[in-house]
Amino acid sequence: HIMHRNGVSHQVVDNDFEGVRAIVKWLSFVPAVRGGPLPTYPTLADKIDRKVFDPRRGPQPEKVYDPRVLLTGATDAIGKWRGGLFDKGSFVESLDGWGMTTICGRARLGGIPVGVVMPEMRTVSKTHPADPADPDSMETTASQAGQVWFPDSAYKTATAIKDMNQEGLPLFIVANWRGFSGGQRDMYEEILKFGSMIVEGLVAYKQPVFVYIPPEGELRGGAWVVIDPTINAEVMEMYVDSSARGGILEPSGIVEIKYRRAQQLEKMAYLDVEVAQLQRQLANASEADRASIAQQLKTRQELLLPLYQKVAEHYADLHDVPARMQAKGCIHGTIDWTWSRRFFYGRLRRRLAEQALLRRMKAVDEGGEASKHKAKLRELVKANVEDRRPRLNSLGDDQTDAAASASSDDDKMNATIKRDHKIADFLESTKEDSPVSAMIADIQRGCVRNVVSQLVSQHEEAALEGFAMAVQGLSMDKRQEMLKTLMDRISQSWALQGRMNPAP
Repeated sequence: HIMHRNGVSHQVVDNDFEGVRAIVKWLSFVPAVRGGPLPTYPTLADKIDRKVFDPRRGPQPEKVYDPRVLLTGATDAIGKWRGGLFDKGSFVESLDGWGMTTICGRARLGGIPVGVVMPEMRTVSKTHPADPADPDSMETTASQAGQVWFPDSAYKTATAIKDMNQEGLPLFIVANWRGFSGGQRDMYEEILKFGSMIVEGLVAYKQPVFVYIPPEGELRGGAWVVIDPTINAEVMEMYVDSSARGGILEPSGIVEIKYRRAQQLEKMAYLDVEVAQLQRQLANASEADRASIAQQLKTRQELLLPLYQKVAEHYADLHDVPARMQAKGCIHGTIDWTWSRRFFYGRLRRRLAEQALLRRMKAVDEGGEASKHKAKLRELVKANVEDRRPRLNSLGDDQTDAAASASSDDDKMNATIKRDHKIADFLESTKEDSPVSAMIADIQRGCVRNVVSQLVSQHEEAALEGFAMAVQGLSMDKRQEMLKTLMDRISQSWALQGRMNPAP
């Protein structure tokens, strides 16, 4: 159990048989070959279109719940089991004995394997055992608050992200962190380095990454910095629940900096009639009455200050709501937790299909620019997947602002889900006569044309000799077809040159 507590062992089992089962279970999440397709096992026992369990409606909604129920589901207030975000029974946690303020593991969404990272919300205890070689040492226990990254849990997060990237898994980050622990001991234990390792892991990530702030969750301080989607905009997307909050500082911190006591008293004198009247009386009062009026003014201000403090914090909180985050371009959309399973399954299918096609394009056109490949992908989807209904703003979709604002959020989400599935079905088509296959063939022909043209420009005689050698391996019919095509192209070139340079 020592190796489990220090992060060396990922899981602890009772015997060899359970160990083999754990290994096989882990391998079931990993592609058979590096870069290969994900091993998808659709489940019939857990539907995609079901609602996702909301812990706020559980048996004890006021109690801080185990965040794992967001992934696995739990029993609700009437004793009925409700499913979580992922398929029932698919979540397998790893490294659970180390860095316990972070939870990581692997799960399935509609049968598709994914990696998961999320924070522990409850306070946990970290035990440092006594050193047997030092008779003066003692066992110590330290408490670690939930929703905070400590050095061990930050390192655990970075390690999990790196492992899941090497395994080729899409990544879900259920973000509910208030920041990093910044004490002197934490700084000495290299928490800044481990935070930067999280960023490095996300920068190098190749598969889709979805960041989601859950119901009543919040993302603050340095925690936002290290998982901001702009770190790797090609693969990362961020969504939030309608009750979530996000921002560098919490509302109380904003008020302490930008709306302190002096600003509140100034606003109070502007809004409250009694305070304004007492201030005017104090300005014109005699020395004998000043003390009494000043005391009345102070009493009134102290009575109103708690109310103004709450109003100021509420005003600051309005800057952290999902609508404001989306207006500032910080997130990709607001997704209600209840229907998040439907949305993310469609979104995951689409992103995986897009990346698979981009890899195919890269394989046939190794020297091509990624931006050009993405532009061709957008044009292909736009030409073959027609859907003009208003939908959520998402990567690669073109729609007017008027269309985007002409419908309710629920209608937009449903339209987005349907469109994502349409695009995934279209891109996953393996038919030889499909537009996808035609585009790949066209790219390949263009690459071959460019290579032959470059070879001719480098050495004409050698290129002709190579062309003659290549023709020898073709059938007679293919040779005649190639000769006819070559003569037609030469004739067209001569005709064009004659029109551009007429004889005198």
